Amino acid sequence: STYTILQFAMIFYLRLLHVQQRRIRSNPDLSILIRRTFGAALLAVIVWLIDLRLCEFVNGISPKSWLWFNPQLHAWWHLFSACALYQAIMLIAYYHYDVRGHYPVLRFWLGFIPILQLKVPPTPSSPTRSQPLQIRKGVLVE
Repeated sequence: STYTILQFAMIFYLRLLHVQQRRIRSNPDLSILIRRTFGAALLAVIVWLIDLRLCEFVNGISPKSWLWFNPQLHAWWHLFSACALYQAIMLIAYYHYDVRGHYPVLRFWLGFIPILQLKVPPTPSSPTRSQPLQIRKGVLVE
């Protein structure tokens, strides 16, 4: 439960930051990402609580089980928690690069996986970039 409290506290503070930044510059994609992050975290907690409190009734093994198969709810908890954490990291990275003037652009690969692209403003001594910079595996690439 400590992990759950930390996860929701992180999302709460990211939401506060988002509300502050939205007053400066609105970005509907960030609002979608905040909602998806919260939704994934909430779903993870619900699945975890069902697994924790009702394991005897949903494990597919015990005589009291309502199910004839084991849905592996603990594994689903890990998956949904990882999704929420990844999306929260994308939010933090977005604001990190926005404050530093790298003009981050949030996109959704395959319609639902958030990725960041960075557009570095041209300086007088550097040529104009035609393509935005991208982050792949944590490394900035051109």
